[in-house]
This record gives sequence, C-alpha cells and structure tokens, in this order.
Amino acid sequence: MVLHMSIQNHRMTVLWRKLWPYAAAVAGLLFCFYPAYLVEWSYAFAEEHGCTLNEGGRYPCIVDGIDHGTELYNAYASGWYLLFTLPFAVGIAAYLLLLVIRDVSRWVSVLRSKES
Repeated sequence: MVLHMSIQNHRMTVLWRKLWPYAAAVAGLLFCFYPAYLVEWSYAFAEEHGCTLNEGGRYPCIVDGIDHGTELYNAYASGWYLLFTLPFAVGIAAYLLLLVIRDVSRWVSVLRSKES
C-alpha cells in the first residue's frame, strides 16, 4: 500500500511539473484580461438596466433600490488598466505558444522514435 501511494504521488509530481507552466500562463492571461471583462460586464449591466455609462462621470443607476452608479463607473474606468496589462498578456501568450511548440515537438520526436 505504501509503495502504491509513493508511485501515485510521484506520478502527480511529474504531472504537476509538466502542467504548472501552462497553469501559470493561463492564470496570467486571466489576470491581464480581467479589466476587459469588467468593462464588458459594466456595459452589459448598464444596458440591461437602462443606465447611462461613460467615462465622463458617475451617473445614478438605481436597481432594486440600490445605486450601482459608482461601481459601474469604477468597473468601466478600469479598462484603462489594459494599457498596463496588455503588453504582459502579449508576452505571456508568446510564452504559452513556445510551450506548446516545445511540447508538440517533443511528442512528435517520441512518436517517431517509437515507429523506428
């Protein structure tokens, strides 16, 4: 039983070593594009409830007796953070592409070595 757990833990460790760069890159991309999500969310919320939304100022947006105007404005104005995060997203996407190319080339070389 102990040997089986040791082998299983080893497999998980090896799997994690292979997958953590992908997980980190995807998490980085999600972080970088979060301001874009906030802009889309605030725009959709304002459209759905008939509220005025622009970067010119905060406007009242009463929904179910609660004013969401400040939150909508803050979420919409956070789109400016894309100017900071977008270059990082491009770098992370390039890194992710290199990871995929590296792993596919390794996989192809392993398959070719098994054929011969």
